[in-house]
Amino acid sequence: MLKERVAQAKAVVQAGLVHQINASAWKVPGSRGKQYLVTHRSGETARMRCDLDTGYGLLDCRGNSNGHICKHVLSTLIFRAKKSKHNISFCTNKRDAQRLANLVGGQKFLIRSAQNRGKVWVVVYK
Repeated sequence: MLKERVAQAKAVVQAGLVHQINASAWKVPGSRGKQYLVTHRSGETARMRCDLDTGYGLLDCRGNSNGHICKHVLSTLIFRAKKSKHNISFCTNKRDAQRLANLVGGQKFLIRSAQNRGKVWVVVYK
């Protein structure tokens, strides 16, 4: 469920565990000492990819499947918002995102998984 993944993602960011590699790549820790590489491609819709870094290569993140956006991608989005001194909220559909954006005076964005049909709406505001 999105609420649980967001809570886990916030905890990772608050602990200072997300590390930016370059303008479009971040290292995010996972369970049992695993490390994930999250990358971002901009365009009409932002696409986020998450891969488990095995040390020998990259494997698709299992949490970034089945139509979901994984907690590692959510951590990266929270990290980016915090770094730019913005707040961020997550919504499961466009209508809720638009309502929230109107309420807080923010902007809504659609984030899609580069690996599956997963998507999440984000609202970014001051």
